[in-house]
Amino acid sequence: MKKILKIIGGIIGFLMLAIGIIYFFFPQKLVDFTYSQNAISADLKSKNILVNGNKTHYYTNNNTSAKDTLVLVHGLGDDKNSFVQSAKFLTNDYYLILPDLLASGENNKDKFLDLSIKGQIEFLHKFLTKLGVKKFYLAGNSMGGHISAAYAIAYPDDVKKLVLINAAGLKLDDHMVYTGFDNILQNEIDLDKVLSRVFYKVPDMPRPLKKMYISQINDSRDFLNNSIIPQIKKGKYFDLKDSINKIKAPTLILWGKHDKVVKFNVAERYNRDIPISEIEVIKNASHSPQLEVPNVVATSINKFIQKKMKVSTPTTREQHLAKVQLHRWYQLYEREINPERISNQMEILTDNIYMKTAAGEMNGKENYPERLTVYKSWKNAHHIDNIKILSAENKIKLEADIHYQNIRPDGEKKSYTIHYNTELTKSDTLPQFSHIEIIPTGETNETFIDAYPENRTKSLMYYWLASMESLDGNVEPFKELLADNFTLNFSTSSHIKSIQELESWLNGTPMQLKKSSHYPENFSVKTILENEYQVTVEFDWRGITKDNKQVKAKTKHIWYVVDNPNKRFAKILKADVSQIEPFRIME
Repeated sequence: MKKILKIIGGIIGFLMLAIGIIYFFFPQKLVDFTYSQNAISADLKSKNILVNGNKTHYYTNNNTSAKDTLVLVHGLGDDKNSFVQSAKFLTNDYYLILPDLLASGENNKDKFLDLSIKGQIEFLHKFLTKLGVKKFYLAGNSMGGHISAAYAIAYPDDVKKLVLINAAGLKLDDHMVYTGFDNILQNEIDLDKVLSRVFYKVPDMPRPLKKMYISQINDSRDFLNNSIIPQIKKGKYFDLKDSINKIKAPTLILWGKHDKVVKFNVAERYNRDIPISEIEVIKNASHSPQLEVPNVVATSINKFIQKKMKVSTPTTREQHLAKVQLHRWYQLYEREINPERISNQMEILTDNIYMKTAAGEMNGKENYPERLTVYKSWKNAHHIDNIKILSAENKIKLEADIHYQNIRPDGEKKSYTIHYNTELTKSDTLPQFSHIEIIPTGETNETFIDAYPENRTKSLMYYWLASMESLDGNVEPFKELLADNFTLNFSTSSHIKSIQELESWLNGTPMQLKKSSHYPENFSVKTILENEYQVTVEFDWRGITKDNKQVKAKTKHIWYVVDNPNKRFAKILKADVSQIEPFRIME
């Protein structure tokens, strides 16, 4: 018996010696072992697949029988292990996929790859397509959140719900996220400074591990600073600020409260501009909460995915029609108020509209004309900062933040910030406001700038787009939007100079589509003469053909617009259209 105990004691002593050697001289082996044990506890297996000829490594639980697929995307300088601890709490309910991004983790560090955000989303799309994944839930942290948001913009029909965890992607107040590592880490104090930006409480680590991480960070510094980050800053989708309103997927913005890398105003802007979104703040976490409180992150993700949404993202056509009416609402106040223009305004209101302003409440539109008398001889301007639109049953919910400016008859000038809460009743044509609540949010000191040209031409633009997206060949709405002797120089056809020619065009190529969506960008309007304007705008267009192929293009429009303020809409006299990105089928 003693002999056996001696043998066992010898074995244990040898193991302890081996662990000690590994601990002090080969700490990476200990880290790799920890990673593998975490993956095993989450039922994850390490796999690889060729994407564009490059070996791509990823974790998966192979739970392909699960009802839902969840893709978890790591951040800059991280790898697929980032979400492994959270995956343990999700593995029974989802088919999990945790990829190494381009030039990350075990993947080849090739500086000649497209490492921009666009390059990463195209890589991710091809990777998931090769795995046979079409519709899925998507969550990402930091740069992974940036990539996830851009993916939801580029492939809106693929993402069922989106989770952005301390996500980069918005450039606000000149705050820069992708700064890289300025100096080589010299010691453990330098390492702790880096970790303090990522963790709420810097984890205690033994000296051998700290030395290993210092070495790894220093070794990756040049590639991050000189290859990945410059490509991100110069590439497409670097700043998503003007595009996140295109995200259709319901979105959870999950935020570690103590983040020193990405400011909280980024979370607020994501929440403000993504149509269906909500914020959840995690108190005891910083930039990467999935590393600090993995169970909390997993619970929040699962709860959000399982949550039944009472509202949905309206179609782009419904959004265009709602914006038509919002811009028409403001126009009345920005030029001389007369009976004909009041009549036009009355038609955008339901008979039983409820209105609440600082001046009091109003029920029913019959009292509305009397409320307008106070604005006689005023100069008013309404500059829209942002619009958020949701769909709920037969209603459209529209919120807007604006800067309102006025000059009163006695010359006094005032300016305010105002929030609008509104509801519109849906119809086959233009919806009508059934509820308008106007909430002052602050007083400002601004120079008066006439907003009528922009509001007037934008109502025209959005009605034009909504009519184009009807895909029914109906030319009637366009008759109100086109001046006599109009000319439409479309980039894909000869000049169109008559309603009959336009009707023929509408019943041609557009009828091959079952879905059409336009996203206006870079809008500007210039006054040429009184009531004559030049509009310049780009349309990012997406479509689905009747044989279910996704197609896209981007065009630039220059419109010459003539206006009679007493009519419902201004009119296009001439439109010149050129291609920025030609029509193509999306893979």
